[in-house]
Amino acid sequence: MRSVQLYRSSAYRRYREVAGEALAATLAGAGIDPPDPGDLPSLTDTLLTGLVEQAPPHPEVPAILGALAAKYPLMPITNMDSDLFARSRLASFFPSVTTAEMARAYKPSERIFRLALERLALAPAEVLHASLASWADIDGAKPLGMRVAWVNRTRDTLGPWQPRPDHEFADLTGLREVLAF
Repeated sequence: MRSVQLYRSSAYRRYREVAGEALAATLAGAGIDPPDPGDLPSLTDTLLTGLVEQAPPHPEVPAILGALAAKYPLMPITNMDSDLFARSRLASFFPSVTTAEMARAYKPSERIFRLALERLALAPAEVLHASLASWADIDGAKPLGMRVAWVNRTRDTLGPWQPRPDHEFADLTGLREVLAF
């Protein structure tokens, strides 16, 4: 949560830098002495390795992505740095990615979504954006005219002022109905 607060409340900085600051703040908030500044990059890398390389995808995701990739161009829009996404377990499913680092902006900024549209060479109405975080994905994609399928694994509720997705599913298998694959 602290990382999101940091990157949403300041000018763009690389995710690794934001994560390091958030880690130090989280430790301090837990009453743990701040790490030596020289140790912070190593601790941050350990945190990011756990988040990126060691976090397994949800069980249905590899099969769904494989089926989708056979029929549609896929491109994630991620708040990760480019090198971090390349280390993820899902990177092999995507020939291209749009990262916050490329756009120099984090979701829900219009900038990152516009860059993704440029890279896809598609109009917003031609895109179905599979959303994970309503505050980042729905709030960023809908105002540009993208269709949105919200994967709402935790049964969250949308705020009264948030745009509504076109579809909502408990997991990624819901895309089978919408895209007929």
